[in-house]
Amino acid sequence: MIDKDKNASILLFLPPLFIAIAGGIYFGLFSCGGFLWKQQFFTILFTASLLLFFVFPFSTIKAFAIRLVVGDIVISIFIVTRAGASVFYPGTPNSWTEFVISFLNGLMHGPC
Repeated sequence: MIDKDKNASILLFLPPLFIAIAGGIYFGLFSCGGFLWKQQFFTILFTASLLLFFVFPFSTIKAFAIRLVVGDIVISIFIVTRAGASVFYPGTPNSWTEFVISFLNGLMHGPC
């Protein structure tokens, strides 16, 4: 029998993960010179989805600690995805060396 609490946690994990990946790609490619409201909207949406993941369903302290680690992983996925996508703005890299340098630059300084 599958635990309903575990299923709910998995289902609440999917929206923050999807938002992190989609937001990372979007802001990696299109955030330079973009509108501020898009970043604010993303921040509110991403934060709300993570809060839902942390709060519902209420569980033990150990489960909450695991959720914090998963939350950190999701935030890291956003940062890495944004850095990976920023490599292709404004054009594709000419070599793997240029890709790695641009990727590291995107990790350290953001997409712009």
